[in-house]
Amino acid sequence: MAEIAANATAGHPGRWRILGAFLVALVLTQTLWFNFAPLIPMLASRYRVTELTASWTVLVFSLSNILLSSAAGEVIDKQGYRFAILLGLIGMTIFASLRIFDQSFWVLLAGQAGISASVPLIFVCVPRIVADLFPLKDAPRISGFCSIGICVGSSSSLWLSPRIILGMGLRPSMILFAAIVAAWTICFALLVPRTSAVAPAQTAVEVKSSYLELFRHRSLALLYVIGFIGHGIFTCVTTWIGVLWHDHGFSSQAAGIGGSMLIIGGICGCLAVPNLLSRFGSYRLLLWTAFVPCIFLVTPFLWPTSPSMGFVWGGLMGFFYLSMMPTAYSMVARYAPADRLGAAMGLYLTISSIGGIVITICFRLLKQATGWHGAIIALEAGFIVMSLLVALIRDRSPLTIAEPTFEVAF
Repeated sequence: MAEIAANATAGHPGRWRILGAFLVALVLTQTLWFNFAPLIPMLASRYRVTELTASWTVLVFSLSNILLSSAAGEVIDKQGYRFAILLGLIGMTIFASLRIFDQSFWVLLAGQAGISASVPLIFVCVPRIVADLFPLKDAPRISGFCSIGICVGSSSSLWLSPRIILGMGLRPSMILFAAIVAAWTICFALLVPRTSAVAPAQTAVEVKSSYLELFRHRSLALLYVIGFIGHGIFTCVTTWIGVLWHDHGFSSQAAGIGGSMLIIGGICGCLAVPNLLSRFGSYRLLLWTAFVPCIFLVTPFLWPTSPSMGFVWGGLMGFFYLSMMPTAYSMVARYAPADRLGAAMGLYLTISSIGGIVITICFRLLKQATGWHGAIIALEAGFIVMSLLVALIRDRSPLTIAEPTFEVAF
């Protein structure tokens, strides 16, 4: 912990090389996650399954986050980020290779499930790497870079996957993706040195107590609820945009571009948010900026008059909506105990992923009962609820405090 404390003011000497290697790993997690999101109608037709069944090639990632994110946080806190990221990359390589055997939908889904089980080991490292490698004053900016890496991976996958898979064929494209992940696994091992800066092991009693305390902190508890709704809406939108636009007569390629425009806009938002955080120091302001405009943008994005208008609305929605990510990561680092950042982030990802599955499935069921317009209105209501919850957060500037503190608000 002494090394971590020193890094809070000085920063790790090889921090930019390590951050760069980590960002590529983040990009790869999102690339494999969203390979099939714009192609759900194609998968349903190819393998003769329902669209809801085909959507599990995307939803399985949320399920794995639910089941494994907390365990990934424990691994990161005890073994360090290098061990966890390498383990995640090796797992992604193995199961990305399984997708090459594409004769059966269930083999393809098993490959997606194995990849999804590896993703939390990488994704949950975000606040740990920021805290270990960079001074506290740089945390919002570095969290923004990590958010951009996530956005780049998902955006490029939504945009390029339909072109690669439909152009090359399913099996050759799966070989390509597996080779890319394998190559970066080797590069990461060579670029990132071993480190001993890990938190001391904790007893089971301490771990249970820590999770209870995380829930008892009002700002963290509200953040977890907001993550449930916010990530749920994002997963819902990226999962069903292909089906929604297909019903409009738009192509899978157009739907992929629409989803990627959402995330490209988010990249711009993540670039702007750290500067706003440094200037205003207000979490509430930033979260309201993320949610309130989307109340009016989600309907024209999901039910556009033309693909080009959908691209415009998607870019605007992404600019505001996805700026939530660096704010959420900064809040985790701000309010959680320094030696429990992995656990706090794992819990956030677990709860958010539950929202991803629940809201995505409920959206489909609501569509069947009321039609797409009624289901989209429910998403508008979700943004309204999140905006109201933000008002309950105890907002304190993270840039005026020397180090993260932890206090119980209930």
